[in-house]
Amino acid sequence: MTGRFDTTTQKIGMLALAFTIFLVATLAGFAALAVAVILIGAASPFLVQALDMPSRPWWLLPTSLTAALLAALGVVVAIHQVSAEWWILPFVLFAVISGTSILSNMTKHRCALCHRRLGPHAITFGCPRCGLEVCDDSCWSFEHRRCRMCEENHVPILPSQSQWWDRYLGPRVQQGRCQLCMASPEQSDLRGCGHCHRPQCRDCWDQNNGECSRCGWVMPNLPEPLKTFAVHIPAQMEN
Repeated sequence: MTGRFDTTTQKIGMLALAFTIFLVATLAGFAALAVAVILIGAASPFLVQALDMPSRPWWLLPTSLTAALLAALGVVVAIHQVSAEWWILPFVLFAVISGTSILSNMTKHRCALCHRRLGPHAITFGCPRCGLEVCDDSCWSFEHRRCRMCEENHVPILPSQSQWWDRYLGPRVQQGRCQLCMASPEQSDLRGCGHCHRPQCRDCWDQNNGECSRCGWVMPNLPEPLKTFAVHIPAQMEN
């Protein structure tokens, strides 16, 4: 609610400022107004992008500022007549804003999955499994700490070589069940946690980003991209 109020206030403030500038420039003469039209038309899309204000639908910004220019011209016309060339400027303003908006959108980053254009304050994450930079809005899984594509396709990140697992988790566990998927030693390769010694299968270790689901212990020597997202348990818990 507060965010929406702030955005509305920004829009009203920008329109009021534009109207004031247009009015002063109109009173100063045609040349001053033409310069104001070019400058505001070229700067306004980048200002909206910098303030992270909603810019959809595309026609909203040029229409609003053109209306502010027409209102300023209406005030001046009530005082004295203006020549026909003055009425070309609203069309020029609309065209300049539309063209600059296209250029502004072309400079925005896109989410690598949904391809949505991202504003300057958008939050993105680099997926440790596929390396894609994705938006936090719909393409990042906070629970699993990976992009939605890797989550849906169960993309692995831990090495598949048994020697690697032997080195950091010890030999296969021959009894018990995986504490996540309940797989038996005959069904999956179970490895014990280095802290609580509860077993998890290799697939669940991978899906859980190298963390024990029971005590939160994190495997040593995780792949570099995964270390950024690893949450280590306090030292006193390991003792």
